[in-house]
Amino acid sequence: MWKAQFLDSMGFGYENIPALQSALGELARKNEIVATIENPYGTKYVVEGTMVSPTNHEFNVRTVWIRERNMRSVRLVTVFPGKRR
Repeated sequence: MWKAQFLDSMGFGYENIPALQSALGELARKNEIVATIENPYGTKYVVEGTMVSPTNHEFNVRTVWIRERNMRSVRLVTVFPGKRR
């Protein structure tokens, strides 16, 4: 529940899901992978960076993405507050 509250406090409420998807996609495209983790399910990628909310606030997040075995696409696993820079 705290992730939903965190995202909502940054302006990404249920009414702004398309904006959240767009911001996460931009974050993934513009930032480097900081860790790669192999596991039995596939390869996880950790990406950290700054997102801009619909209310024009910038905040740091850490995201984890996975490419499951035998799949071409990558999907979001989780997002949570990142370290302050």
